[in-house]
Amino acid sequence: MKIQLTKGNIIGGIAIVLGLVVIISWILSIDIANEPPQPTKQYGIGDELIDGPFGFTITEAKRNGEKVTLIMRVKNHGSQAETLYSGTVRLRDVDGKLYEHDSDRVAKGTLNPGMESEGKITFQLPEDARGLEAAINANAIQAAVDKSFGNKAEYKTIDIGL
Repeated sequence: MKIQLTKGNIIGGIAIVLGLVVIISWILSIDIANEPPQPTKQYGIGDELIDGPFGFTITEAKRNGEKVTLIMRVKNHGSQAETLYSGTVRLRDVDGKLYEHDSDRVAKGTLNPGMESEGKITFQLPEDARGLEAAINANAIQAAVDKSFGNKAEYKTIDIGL
């Protein structure tokens, strides 16, 4: 059997291909539309936030004028020693401004697997800064590189109630 290519056959083939593209696109959009939204976990005082190998728990947050103090515990949940860098924890206000710490008594260098470090992190910020949350990025080096290139670093947050 010999098939001849005619103008009608070509137009018919194009119509079938376009129809299949429309049907496949519709099917794919249904699957995406029916996927339930992923809930975002909200963390607060006393909750452990896992970022990389570390678990971060803020046990207390205090404010005295321009000074904010966090009492924090960090645990290495990984299977090898990991370095906990100063600058892993910042504060972010309701306007999205990030504040660096004045002193960090939690990041004490390397934490072996299963070990914890506990201490204070203090920040100095304007008294009118509100809606504060701890912004955590366990990969502080990557966050610094992102910042230097003008990229926005990704943070996980804990609402500290201030």
